[in-house]
Amino acid sequence: MRSVKQNIATPDIAELRDELHRVGEMLAFLVNAAREGEAGSYTLKQFLARHKLSESQYHKLRRTGRGPCTMRTGSVGVRISRQAELDWIAAREQEAEAAARETAPTENQTSAPEEERRSDYSSNNPRPTGRQRAAHAE
Repeated sequence: MRSVKQNIATPDIAELRDELHRVGEMLAFLVNAAREGEAGSYTLKQFLARHKLSESQYHKLRRTGRGPCTMRTGSVGVRISRQAELDWIAAREQEAEAAARETAPTENQTSAPEEERRSDYSSNNPRPTGRQRAAHAE
């Protein structure tokens, strides 16, 4: 008589292992969501509270095209899905990175040598130093 292990083909074990891995990942996701109290979607007030935004800031973002995607659900009103929230966060992070790259100095934009800085400061200084006053008095 053959054992149960011998009746299971090798490819079936690999498929079961993959399925078990997917189920484990989904379970971990659900546990984290339940632990953090995350919902599938949020009301506008919940979204604003989560991101510490005022309603006027939210509407300003919407007017400029930088607000999250919303959905209307009957009597509940405006809702923002979890995925829309994640997409909105990613877009804001990309925007911040782009702004940081624009303001960061390039390799060619190095600071001026010490002597140039001193000469620029002394020539641009509207208030005369003691030596300049003495030279002017003569």
